[in-house]
Order: sequence, then structure tokens, then C-alpha cells
Amino acid sequence: MTIRIIKYVTEVLMLVVSALPAFAPERFKYLETKASRFCCVLSLIVLCITIGDDISSARQAKAQAQAFEQRLTAAEEASRPVPVEARLRALLNRVNPRILETLADGRQRKFKVSLRASDRDELRKLCTEPRAAEYITMLPQEAYFKKGDHLMTIGTRDTTYLVGFALSTNLAVTSH
Repeated sequence: MTIRIIKYVTEVLMLVVSALPAFAPERFKYLETKASRFCCVLSLIVLCITIGDDISSARQAKAQAQAFEQRLTAAEEASRPVPVEARLRALLNRVNPRILETLADGRQRKFKVSLRASDRDELRKLCTEPRAAEYITMLPQEAYFKKGDHLMTIGTRDTTYLVGFALSTNLAVTSH
């Protein structure tokens, strides 16, 4: 911005100096040759300033374009959908990491766990997605609810819900 101001002031000064002999020829006759030299030198200075400004503007524009490209790439990566199996693995690991370990060992496929309301809702939502059936099946309450079990427990921190599900070995194979 300051370079442009310097350029404009210099150009106005050159215009005034070069115009003086035209407006008052007798008074500024001696300035005619000096003014042309002065204007020539100032023109060279303005040319150098302009070239420098153009180079720095090009560098700045290139840096801005690269920064924009990086932000665009990051936004594209963030907007890509995460596969259902990866989100299911992340949820199960957050709830209890031993679930996937037990599934991988082949000891157990059906699980009964207490989940916070937010985790239960997330699990239900995941189960409605198209490829979720390849990895998880929600069990009806009769399959995991026994006499004496509490479907809902209200604790000091969170309300938890008893949820039963069966996992496919496909999830264990892809989790390594």
C-alpha cells in the first residue's frame, strides 16, 4: 500500500515538474533540460519500484494461493465420510476397548454393556446405516435382559442403558 502511495506522489511530482516550463516558458526556461533529466531519473525510480512491487505482489499472491489450497485440501479431507466400521470401532473402543479384543480372540460375539445415553444413541444411529449390518446387529431385549437386570441405571454422573448387540468377525478382522 505504501509503495503505491510513493508511486502516485512521484508521478504527480514528475507531472508538475515537467509541466512548469509549458505554463511559464520564460520563467522556467532554464528548468527545461533539468526537468527532463529529473523526470527521466524519477521515471527510472518509479519503474524499479513498480517492478519490485509487482514481484512482491506475485509472491504474496502465490503464498495466499498455497494457503488457500491447503485449507481447501484440509476441508475436503474433513468432509470425506468416515466408513461405518471405523466409526463403530471408535465407539466400541471409547466404551470399552476389551470388546474388540474379546471379539478378535474369538471368545465372544454377543455383548451386553451399559452405555451412556449419548453412546447408545450413536450406536443406534450407526446401526441404521447401510453397511452396518455387516458388522453389528442389535439384539432384542429378550436376548440379553434377564430377571434382575436393570435396563436403565441412574447414577451420580450419567444415566446408563443396558444394550445388547452381536458383532461380526468382519469387524475383528479389519480392526488389526
